[in-house]
Amino acid sequence: MFKYILFDLDGTLYDYDSCNSISETGLAGTISECFGVSVDRAYELLRTAKSNVKQRLGVGVAASHNRMLYMQEICELERKNSLQYALLFYDAYWNCMLEHMELFDYVIPLFDGLAEKGIKIGIVTDLTAQIQHKKLRRLGLTNYVSCIVTSEEIGEEKPSEKMFFAACEKIGILPQDNDWRQHGERHCRCKKYRYGGFAV
Repeated sequence: MFKYILFDLDGTLYDYDSCNSISETGLAGTISECFGVSVDRAYELLRTAKSNVKQRLGVGVAASHNRMLYMQEICELERKNSLQYALLFYDAYWNCMLEHMELFDYVIPLFDGLAEKGIKIGIVTDLTAQIQHKKLRRLGLTNYVSCIVTSEEIGEEKPSEKMFFAACEKIGILPQDNDWRQHGERHCRCKKYRYGGFAV
């Protein structure tokens, strides 16, 4: 019997790709309106800002996903004062994301079933801690989840073993096995633990 199961958040419990697309569309409109540029230019600024931030910080760094850094970079690319616009853009993106998030249909029945069996649930996720906490609250999952580990607090992203070990420590179970497995068309990486479940 598994004692716990670790889940990813984005793309696993809700449709991240769809929400991200909607949020970026809304963001592009806000940038266009504030800066007096075309929507196409706004998308170009966003793409360039993402690329610049990731190149500057390197691969596998949680801060490389920080939308506040993207928004600041967007302002600087257009030679605008980031103190006047960056937080506005940041809120426009994330408020839209939070508004459109909906759990996949399987989540609540699965989590209810796990709770009935006394199996603990943990979240292991990239991105920064604050917004991931907001997502879990918005999705109504705070009563189901025993712990969360973000790449921001560990300093590395999935599939770094440090993230899974940290989750095991928080839950109070030691990982014993290093068997990596792939499943599904998306080839999600899973970490199988001898005394746990699957870290997805």
